[in-house]
Amino acid sequence: MNTQKTVLIVDADRTERELVCETLAGQGLRLVVTGNMYQAFHHIEHLKVDILIAQLKAERIDGLTLLDAAAQHQPDVGVIFITEPNILETDIGIKAMLAYKDTFFLPKPVNPVHLAALLHRTLENQRLAFENRQLQSQIDEKEGLRRLTGKSPQITKIRNMITQVAPPYYAKRYTFTLPTATTVAVDLKSSVDTYLYLIETRNGTTTVKAQNDDIGATDDSRLSVRLQPGTYTIEATTAAPRATGTFTLIIAPITTAAAYHATVGEPWAAAFDSPATPSRHTVTPPDGLDLTLTHSNNTATVTGTPQLAGTYNATFESTSRLGTAHSTITITVTCPIDHIQRSDRTCRE
Repeated sequence: MNTQKTVLIVDADRTERELVCETLAGQGLRLVVTGNMYQAFHHIEHLKVDILIAQLKAERIDGLTLLDAAAQHQPDVGVIFITEPNILETDIGIKAMLAYKDTFFLPKPVNPVHLAALLHRTLENQRLAFENRQLQSQIDEKEGLRRLTGKSPQITKIRNMITQVAPPYYAKRYTFTLPTATTVAVDLKSSVDTYLYLIETRNGTTTVKAQNDDIGATDDSRLSVRLQPGTYTIEATTAAPRATGTFTLIIAPITTAAAYHATVGEPWAAAFDSPATPSRHTVTPPDGLDLTLTHSNNTATVTGTPQLAGTYNATFESTSRLGTAHSTITITVTCPIDHIQRSDRTCRE
């Protein structure tokens, strides 16, 4: 069976197209290249497009329109949008971040190293989605439980719901169900370099909700994410292929404040309930993370691109006829894959 992936590259800039092709050459991919949006639609209708690399904002047809068309033919299509540096602060940028959770953004000028890393992530997300669908039929709610630490009522509830799935590869998977919205912290510690995935299955569709390689200068992995009621799978694996080792996996609810994870240099967005429109917000520490706040339909949406690693507390003040209310979220910002955190909170390869 032919498992070669088809990558559709749509870019009106000829130099940019050629740079993308040079970066992806030799990766075992089938590259289909065009600078014409209408020709791109033709390719989408007649080819099985696995990955779409396109400009997010174009003159006549934007990248979101192309993605909508590609997703109709291939629901698991991966996407890397090439963007202007500040486009993610615009309406189309925010819409792209919130509408498609597995979307990656590559700012201009195109950096071949960053493009290769995003391609690797996209292929890995597709592998996880495919394998998770295959494993769904094997999930048995009566499987033995993996020992978790903690004695709080919330963690006891998670422990009572978690089941183990043991796929035949160098990873372990653990599936749990949340009856209510919960902020969960997942820590993976080992003597080897770890990698952590959080996968959601909803209405038969599997998506990677979050992933992490290293926390700061360590090789351990950590996720902090707000989850809605539903079924989730944690994959504990290693960063290097075929590496093995003992590990400790800790899952714990965070009840003091909503917690999120972001990566330095990558666009980030979060939403939380807010019946009143927030009038102002503060971020501690004040440097390294500038946030943009919008409000609609009782929901506040926060976006930003972290520049420095660290843990940030953002407090939002909302005033209504009932008085003043404060909402606080915690954002843990870590360095990208293959980077380490320096003492000044910057990241380097």
